Amino acid sequence: IVLPGSVDPKRRNYDEIYEAFKNLRVKSKKRIKVIFLGRSNLFGANYLKKSFKNICSEKLEVVFFEKRIPMAEYENYMNSCDVMLNPIKINTSYHIFKEIYGKTKVSGAVTDIVRYGRPLILP
Repeated sequence: IVLPGSVDPKRRNYDEIYEAFKNLRVKSKKRIKVIFLGRSNLFGANYLKKSFKNICSEKLEVVFFEKRIPMAEYENYMNSCDVMLNPIKINTSYHIFKEIYGKTKVSGAVTDIVRYGRPLILP
């Protein structure tokens, strides 16, 4: 499972994702690998990384990247994943501008569907 893009708690709802994987790691019969496919050195990402690392188990592996991922590596992950998750917050802001996903803003993950042919789960 890949979550493409920078890890940014201001623009994405990781709380629901966290709770889902916390439950899934116990109930799943298969191993799950969750890849946060973007840099995770933004403000607020450290708490998120610690939280996810705390729920890792033999059934749940979580991967974070500190820096921007080279395009070839990004494409390898995207081409080999089963599904993408994009837990965007519908109402968000970019600097001083208020944005509404689907009205004034579109997620780059939408183009990833076309480019990589993988299913995407959006709110």
